[in-house]
Amino acid sequence: MKTRLAAALVALSLLGSAAMAAAPTMKIVSFTGQIQIKNADGSITGVVPGAPLPEIPAGAEIQVLTGEAVFQSGETVVQANAGDTFSFNAPAAGGQVSIATVGDKTEIKVVVGKSEASLGKGDSVSVTADAGKASQIAAVTGEVSVVSDGKTQNLTQGQTMAAATAAPPAVPATPPP
Repeated sequence: MKTRLAAALVALSLLGSAAMAAAPTMKIVSFTGQIQIKNADGSITGVVPGAPLPEIPAGAEIQVLTGEAVFQSGETVVQANAGDTFSFNAPAAGGQVSIATVGDKTEIKVVVGKSEASLGKGDSVSVTADAGKASQIAAVTGEVSVVSDGKTQNLTQGQTMAAATAAPPAVPATPPP
Protein backbone atom coordinates (compact mmCIF):
# COMPACT_ATOMS: atom_id res chain seq x y z
CA MET A 1 0.00 0.00 0.00
CA LYS A 2 2.79 2.44 0.92
CA THR A 3 4.64 1.53 -2.27
CA ARG A 4 1.59 2.35 -4.40
CA LEU A 5 1.07 5.63 -2.56
CA ALA A 6 4.73 6.58 -3.01
CA ALA A 7 4.59 5.67 -6.71
CA ALA A 8 1.43 7.74 -7.14
CA LEU A 9 3.01 10.74 -5.41
CA VAL A 10 6.12 10.48 -7.60
CA ALA A 11 3.96 10.27 -10.74
CA LEU A 12 1.93 13.32 -9.68
CA SER A 13 5.12 15.19 -8.88
CA LEU A 14 6.55 14.41 -12.32
CA LEU A 15 3.32 15.43 -14.04
CA GLY A 16 3.23 18.67 -12.07
CA SER A 17 6.81 19.58 -12.91
CA ALA A 18 6.27 18.67 -16.58
CA ALA A 19 3.22 20.95 -16.68
CA MET A 20 5.16 23.75 -15.02
CA ALA A 21 8.04 23.28 -17.45
CA ALA A 22 5.63 23.50 -20.37
CA ALA A 23 4.14 26.81 -19.21
CA PRO A 24 5.03 29.41 -21.85
CA THR A 25 7.24 32.29 -20.82
CA MET A 26 8.44 35.41 -22.58
CA LYS A 27 12.08 36.35 -22.95
CA ILE A 28 13.78 39.66 -23.56
CA VAL A 29 15.53 39.42 -26.94
CA SER A 30 17.13 42.87 -26.90
CA PHE A 31 16.71 46.21 -25.16
CA THR A 32 18.20 49.58 -24.41
CA GLY A 33 17.27 51.51 -21.30
CA GLN A 34 15.18 50.07 -18.47
CA ILE A 35 12.30 47.60 -18.22
CA GLN A 36 9.96 46.90 -15.31
CA ILE A 37 8.14 43.58 -14.98
CA LYS A 38 5.18 43.29 -12.60
CA ASN A 39 4.44 39.62 -11.98
CA ALA A 40 0.97 38.21 -11.29
CA ASP A 41 1.91 37.83 -7.61
CA GLY A 42 2.59 41.59 -7.39
CA SER A 43 6.38 41.30 -7.23
CA ILE A 44 8.33 43.72 -9.42
CA THR A 45 11.56 43.01 -11.28
CA GLY A 46 13.66 45.79 -12.77
CA VAL A 47 15.88 45.06 -15.75
CA VAL A 48 18.82 47.27 -16.73
CA PRO A 49 21.69 46.74 -19.19
CA GLY A 50 24.26 44.29 -17.87
CA ALA A 51 21.83 42.62 -15.45
CA PRO A 52 20.70 39.00 -15.85
CA LEU A 53 17.65 38.72 -18.12
CA PRO A 54 14.70 37.06 -16.36
CA GLU A 55 12.17 34.75 -17.98
CA ILE A 56 8.85 36.61 -17.93
CA PRO A 57 6.01 34.39 -16.66
CA ALA A 58 2.46 34.40 -17.99
CA GLY A 59 0.29 36.95 -16.23
CA ALA A 60 3.02 39.60 -16.16
CA GLU A 61 2.71 43.26 -17.07
CA ILE A 62 5.77 44.67 -18.83
CA GLN A 63 6.65 48.37 -19.02
CA VAL A 64 9.50 49.82 -21.07
CA LEU A 65 10.58 52.73 -18.89
CA THR A 66 13.29 54.06 -21.23
CA GLY A 67 14.75 53.01 -24.55
CA GLU A 68 13.23 50.25 -26.64
CA ALA A 69 12.85 46.49 -26.30
CA VAL A 70 12.05 43.32 -28.21
CA PHE A 71 10.41 40.36 -26.45
CA GLN A 72 9.58 36.85 -27.68
CA SER A 73 7.35 33.97 -26.66
CA GLY A 74 7.41 31.08 -29.09
CA GLU A 75 6.70 32.49 -32.55
CA THR A 76 5.30 35.76 -31.16
CA VAL A 77 7.58 38.82 -31.05
CA VAL A 78 6.63 42.09 -29.32
CA GLN A 79 8.37 45.39 -30.14
CA ALA A 80 7.90 48.21 -27.61
CA ASN A 81 9.34 51.67 -26.94
CA ALA A 82 9.75 53.95 -23.93
CA GLY A 83 6.43 54.48 -22.18
CA ASP A 84 4.78 51.35 -23.62
CA THR A 85 3.10 48.92 -21.23
CA PHE A 86 1.54 45.59 -22.15
CA SER A 87 0.45 42.36 -20.51
CA PHE A 88 1.57 38.88 -21.52
CA ASN A 89 -0.57 35.85 -20.89
CA ALA A 90 -0.55 32.24 -22.03
CA PRO A 91 -2.38 29.10 -20.98
CA ALA A 92 -0.33 26.45 -19.20
CA ALA A 93 -0.22 24.30 -22.33
CA GLY A 94 -0.76 24.90 -26.01
CA GLY A 95 0.64 27.40 -28.43
CA GLN A 96 -1.54 30.40 -27.59
CA VAL A 97 -0.19 33.76 -26.42
CA SER A 98 -2.22 36.85 -25.52
CA ILE A 99 -0.83 40.39 -25.66
CA ALA A 100 -2.84 43.38 -24.43
CA THR A 101 -1.90 47.05 -24.30
CA VAL A 102 -2.06 48.82 -20.95
CA GLY A 103 -2.04 52.59 -20.64
CA ASP A 104 -3.20 55.48 -22.78
CA LYS A 105 -0.15 56.03 -24.95
CA THR A 106 1.02 52.48 -25.62
CA GLU A 107 1.65 51.58 -29.26
CA ILE A 108 3.33 48.23 -29.75
CA LYS A 109 3.96 45.85 -32.65
CA VAL A 110 3.22 42.13 -32.42
CA VAL A 111 5.04 40.18 -35.13
CA VAL A 112 4.25 36.60 -36.15
CA GLY A 113 6.12 35.27 -39.17
CA LYS A 114 5.86 37.97 -41.83
CA SER A 115 2.73 39.53 -40.30
CA GLU A 116 2.84 42.61 -38.07
CA ALA A 117 -0.09 43.73 -35.91
CA SER A 118 -0.18 47.29 -34.55
CA LEU A 119 -1.81 47.63 -31.13
CA GLY A 120 -2.81 50.89 -29.48
CA LYS A 121 -4.84 51.90 -26.43
CA GLY A 122 -7.27 49.15 -25.40
CA ASP A 123 -6.22 46.64 -28.07
CA SER A 124 -5.39 43.01 -27.46
CA VAL A 125 -4.58 40.04 -29.66
CA SER A 126 -4.35 36.32 -29.28
CA VAL A 127 -1.76 34.44 -31.32
CA THR A 128 -2.08 30.70 -31.87
CA ALA A 129 0.98 28.94 -33.24
CA ASP A 130 0.71 25.19 -33.74
CA ALA A 131 3.70 23.26 -35.02
CA GLY A 132 3.28 22.47 -38.69
CA LYS A 133 0.22 24.73 -39.08
CA ALA A 134 -0.17 28.38 -40.01
CA SER A 135 -0.20 30.75 -37.04
CA GLN A 136 -3.41 32.68 -36.38
CA ILE A 137 -3.79 36.27 -35.17
CA ALA A 138 -7.11 37.16 -33.54
CA ALA A 139 -8.31 40.56 -32.35
CA VAL A 140 -9.64 40.07 -28.82
CA THR A 141 -10.47 43.73 -28.11
CA GLY A 142 -10.26 46.92 -30.13
CA GLU A 143 -9.37 47.28 -33.80
CA VAL A 144 -6.01 45.90 -34.81
CA SER A 145 -4.25 46.78 -38.06
CA VAL A 146 -2.28 43.84 -39.48
CA VAL A 147 0.20 44.13 -42.34
CA SER A 148 0.81 40.77 -43.98
CA ASP A 149 2.67 40.26 -47.27
CA GLY A 150 2.42 44.00 -47.96
CA LYS A 151 -1.37 44.12 -47.52
CA THR A 152 -3.11 45.81 -44.59
CA GLN A 153 -6.18 44.30 -42.97
CA ASN A 154 -8.08 45.71 -39.99
CA LEU A 155 -9.32 43.10 -37.54
CA THR A 156 -12.12 43.94 -35.12
CA GLN A 157 -13.05 42.03 -31.99
CA GLY A 158 -13.46 38.33 -32.77
CA GLN A 159 -11.91 38.41 -36.25
CA THR A 160 -9.01 36.09 -37.05
CA MET A 161 -6.52 35.82 -39.89
CA ALA A 162 -3.69 33.47 -40.81
CA ALA A 163 -0.25 34.98 -40.31
CA ALA A 164 2.01 34.98 -43.35
CA THR A 165 4.81 32.53 -42.69
CA ALA A 166 8.41 33.49 -43.11
CA ALA A 167 10.01 32.01 -46.19
CA PRO A 168 12.48 29.22 -45.47
CA PRO A 169 16.10 30.23 -46.01
CA ALA A 170 17.32 29.70 -49.54
CA VAL A 171 19.60 26.75 -50.07
CA PRO A 172 22.85 28.01 -51.56
CA ALA A 173 23.72 26.58 -54.94
CA THR A 174 26.70 24.31 -55.07
CA PRO A 175 29.50 26.14 -56.86
CA PRO A 176 30.68 24.48 -60.06
CA PRO A 177 33.97 22.57 -59.77
